[in-house]
Amino acid sequence: MGGCAVCNALCDATYAAAYQQGGLEGGTPARVHHPAAGWRSQRGTERRPAGGRALACARLADCARDRVTPGNDSMPMGFRIGTRHQSEYRYTKGNRYPMPVPRTIVLAGLVTVFCCLLLLGTSWQYATPVRAQGNYALRFYGTGRDNVDRVRIRIDPHVPADIGAGDFTIEFWIKARASDNPGGPCTTGGTAWINGHTIVDSDIFGPGDYGDYGISVYGGRIAYGVSRGQSGNTICGATPVADGQWRHIAVTRNATTGQLRIFVDGRLDAQGDGPAGDVSYRDNRETRYANDPYLVLGAEKHDAGPEYPSYAGLLDELRLSTTLRYSNDFTPSRQPFVPDAQTAALYHFDEGSGTMVGDATPGGLSPGMLSIGGSPAGPVWEADTPFPSPTATPSRTSTPGVTATPAATPATTMQPRLALPLITQP
Repeated sequence: MGGCAVCNALCDATYAAAYQQGGLEGGTPARVHHPAAGWRSQRGTERRPAGGRALACARLADCARDRVTPGNDSMPMGFRIGTRHQSEYRYTKGNRYPMPVPRTIVLAGLVTVFCCLLLLGTSWQYATPVRAQGNYALRFYGTGRDNVDRVRIRIDPHVPADIGAGDFTIEFWIKARASDNPGGPCTTGGTAWINGHTIVDSDIFGPGDYGDYGISVYGGRIAYGVSRGQSGNTICGATPVADGQWRHIAVTRNATTGQLRIFVDGRLDAQGDGPAGDVSYRDNRETRYANDPYLVLGAEKHDAGPEYPSYAGLLDELRLSTTLRYSNDFTPSRQPFVPDAQTAALYHFDEGSGTMVGDATPGGLSPGMLSIGGSPAGPVWEADTPFPSPTATPSRTSTPGVTATPAATPATTMQPRLALPLITQP
């Protein structure tokens, strides 16, 4: 999208540099004429035929043979090109004369064309999601108070990560210890998930006019809840997941029937009824609570109090999907996901540094940001993942439903905390 703008800037810079080297006297020209693309003014405004990217490199190639004319009455009546050109040309107002092409300009133009092609190639490459360099996960310390130790993903104005209008699947890998995520036992019903150590929080403060949901580690198990208006339900898993090993968690929700399901390492762990209908965040919803229009990872988003604890542990490979990917037992993939048509957002957490979390879907429309703080300060990037170490570029296997080829289970030991709270507002 920005290819032509970049090329224009490179072209102008090259042209200006060439003039400087050529010894142009009398000031810079007010307008530069590109035969392939029309007139371009010094102030950045353009009048040129449509053609966009197709004309960008032609414009650069023509930099070496542009013509110049003074732009208005304030310009001097003539310029003189310096002796380096070994000739003198006079530019009289309203007339254009060809300018000799010194080698400096030709070489500069060719270099610029080459750079433009590289940039355009890079922009085409970004059309296909590329995994960030590294093999990382995010560690949360469970210190999520005062809006820290969490990832915040803005979902209003609407972005694809604002799922819930229809069926959805949320899945990720966690590695946590029960001692870091105490409390419990997990209780069902209403918005009970919020009493666990929150992993995914799409809660709305008070009853949601559409709805909300959340996932936590509660009593060492997964708690998952969905609410819509005054109706909501939380279901509790049966399998202990806070055991210091990587665990694949998937939850699904059928928007028509309201059915909720929890899968742990590919096996159905719990299921129950929930409210049907739209539980997404209503677009342009007015609210007095700053964190309402965010999907938050690793903490209770509203910092409502210590009775709503945050998750402590590792989190990796979060995928949000607009379909019921799993209805039966399956084998979780031991490779990072590749986005498909049903992938609303995908977070590999492989950045390894900085505060931005990239969305690996085409366009990357649902990025997140780390809010770092607490004692110890989190979240932090950690070189521990559920996937085998890549020998080169890791090949990803999309898991659209029930099939995936498992690789050797990495025997990694870390200390993350699990809390899968689901937010359901009565």
